[in-house]
Amino acid sequence: MLGFLIAVGVVAGILWPRLEAAFQSDLVINDVIVCVLLLGCLYILRQVFRLKPDIDWIGAHEASAKPDGVSPPLLAPLAALARSGPLALSPTSLRSLADGIAARLDERRELSRYLVALLVFLGLLGTFWGLLGTILAIGNTITG
Repeated sequence: MLGFLIAVGVVAGILWPRLEAAFQSDLVINDVIVCVLLLGCLYILRQVFRLKPDIDWIGAHEASAKPDGVSPPLLAPLAALARSGPLALSPTSLRSLADGIAARLDERRELSRYLVALLVFLGLLGTFWGLLGTILAIGNTITG
């Protein structure tokens, strides 16, 4: 994710003279779009980094090392089962556990889905705002 964001930043830096001219055409809506984009990127990066304790716990458990006493937030039911003895799960209990983890992950993704939809909406709003300005400019040209 960081590599992709860096690549986008490099491309934006290369294209900055043209991008600056485009952003200056309607500064308010473009500033709102950029702010929502940056806040969304920071929020999603935070969400990904919050998975690290769970990943570390799985790695320690797979290596047959005793995971530290900290229970991973997402895998808390699995950690509780692992504390009681070796893990031997039936397909039904494994499916139930996986469904619970999927539900918690979906809850964490709600705001990121909203931010993506908000960015699409703001982009469309900016497009229509620009088209209205173009139509008004054409009308003024024809009138003049």
